[in-house]
Amino acid sequence: MKYLIYADGACPRNGRRGARAQGSFAAYRLKDNEAYSNALHERLAGMLPMHHESRFDIVPAVYDGHPGQVTNNMAEAQSLCTAIVWACSNGLFDCDNEIHICMDSKLILSQFLGVYKTKEPHLMAVYRRIYDILGQQSKKLGCDAEKLVHLHWISGEVMKRSVIAH
Repeated sequence: MKYLIYADGACPRNGRRGARAQGSFAAYRLKDNEAYSNALHERLAGMLPMHHESRFDIVPAVYDGHPGQVTNNMAEAQSLCTAIVWACSNGLFDCDNEIHICMDSKLILSQFLGVYKTKEPHLMAVYRRIYDILGQQSKKLGCDAEKLVHLHWISGEVMKRSVIAH
């Protein structure tokens, strides 16, 4: 089976006093023969997702005993983590499945994939948690769970139509 998950984070007052981060994600089951494409977003925009978490609060990751700063990047990273945890908990991880995750943060995707270095220890803690979760899934399934996940960047406009609309 194939699934597509849109994960997004936001943080009004980014990095300042009173900042409050939130995340959301929406998950869809794709048709078995359906390939990931830009046209897919248009089709899914008119459909109800199989699951939708909207506006959940983001708790900053703790590093070395201290909570991280509440920022948009932290909200994006935690939203990715929350979506992966949900996918694990709901049986989407299976050796024959594909899980496509779309985000509008090039930075978070690039840092998570190791293309860019991560300087912020609180973000590194989130990425380590995701890799730990995927490692646990790999042991449970008997296949490499990381290879089941395909990450994609999409524009903020596509994200708004896909996640916020529901």
